[in-house]
Amino acid sequence: MTYNVQKVVGDFFEDFIENLFDLIPSESEDLPDKMAKDGSFFVEVKSGSYKNCCVIKKNQLFRYDKEINQRRFYAFCFHSLDGKLKDKYATSNLLKKDLSLKSAYLFPFSVVFAHYHSSTINRYPGDDFVVKMRKNNAFNIFNLNSNEWKRLDLDKSRYKIKKPFKKINIMTREGHLERKLLRILKSKK
Repeated sequence: MTYNVQKVVGDFFEDFIENLFDLIPSESEDLPDKMAKDGSFFVEVKSGSYKNCCVIKKNQLFRYDKEINQRRFYAFCFHSLDGKLKDKYATSNLLKKDLSLKSAYLFPFSVVFAHYHSSTINRYPGDDFVVKMRKNNAFNIFNLNSNEWKRLDLDKSRYKIKKPFKKINIMTREGHLERKLLRILKSKK
């Protein structure tokens, strides 16, 4: 029986982020996939099945207006498995059993937008383009690496970082929604 590795990995991390931040599905084509119960922020969850690399699609990135983008985050989730997962795991249940979070990075839309525009853009099947967010990119952005921020052409002093749990890394722009996110996480401890 064949299964879609990306879907299994994607569903695993969407459920993880949904539970972690107490989110609900938006159930609207006009809104990002996940949202806070009070509608104060939105989250797009990205994960990768191949080489632990997440993909940012142009059509999805430019889909929403400025008001939504100001409250929109991207959660990049990385696992601890190596190699071609389809070859290593005969069934989706075996894969799910071994999947675990290595690290997650929550970035505001402005950082993801800058990363997209300062990276190599690749053609995607159909009529779309993609940029990769590798774990080392996410790590360097979160840790305010000077070279990475120079590439992004953003003022890193306008961003705040928090590490509420060992594997969870949160960045907010000028502290926007920071207290709300941390309050939700505090209730999970």
